[in-house]
Amino acid sequence: MKKICFAILLIPFTVTAQNFQGPLSPSMAANTSCPFSYSSMVDYLPAENSFASDDAYASASHCDCCDANTRCFETKGFGFNIPLTATIDGILVEVEKKASGGSMVQDNGVKLLKAGSTVGNSLATASNWPSTDTYFTYGSDTELWGTDWLPEDINNPDFGLAIASISYTCFGNGSPVISSIDQVSVTVYFKDVATSAAVFSNETTNQFLVTPNPANAGNVQLTLPLNKEQVHIVVADLTGKIIYEKATPSTASQATLQVNLSPGIYTVFVKGSAGTYVQKLMVK
Repeated sequence: MKKICFAILLIPFTVTAQNFQGPLSPSMAANTSCPFSYSSMVDYLPAENSFASDDAYASASHCDCCDANTRCFETKGFGFNIPLTATIDGILVEVEKKASGGSMVQDNGVKLLKAGSTVGNSLATASNWPSTDTYFTYGSDTELWGTDWLPEDINNPDFGLAIASISYTCFGNGSPVISSIDQVSVTVYFKDVATSAAVFSNETTNQFLVTPNPANAGNVQLTLPLNKEQVHIVVADLTGKIIYEKATPSTASQATLQVNLSPGIYTVFVKGSAGTYVQKLMVK
């Protein structure tokens, strides 16, 4: 089979619109120990009541005059499906919560979970939880919470939120203070090169092989020389729909892919640390 070598164009930058997924709600919740729960055994129950804003609460009971904090209330299983070619820009979390009237319940810690473990910075605030349901917002479309994120981290079912509260209330009558969480939701903001408008340079500084091109419908072989780093490879149609995507191992010096394609024109994206490379592919 004849191989045709094509020079490809380095994209020094792309004109990208910010995309987002969310707000999405969790499908898993539990109380666990974490760095800011200390030795507490105070839990938010029933944990699953945090899945929807329906006035059914996950509630915790804090003892009076004892600065009682809770364990970490973790919510996970948000069901994100961020494209593997995306760059994560920011993560926004909303927690609908309240506490007993006249109480002083505050955040004791608010962190994200990566693969089930707390990471990065806590975005806890010193504001008292109000006596009526109120959404508190943590993060933004540019806030990464003090760590870096890959799409795989967000898509992982163990990505989520860990939050704990503490009560500084002293009614002096022994009455417990109740803090409640009605819903947790997360929105992730990202840019995706596979759906971006590209601005090309005139340089031909790299190559990859597409065999054959034009190709007949069916299996098309792509041979990509790599620099022993992990790259994301994406094949998209003219509408921007992703037909195929794969992350290569960081040790690979070459990737050979078999992609089953129908007749049409496709764009092959190869995204690495040096930039993003593009090649058009015609299938007859």
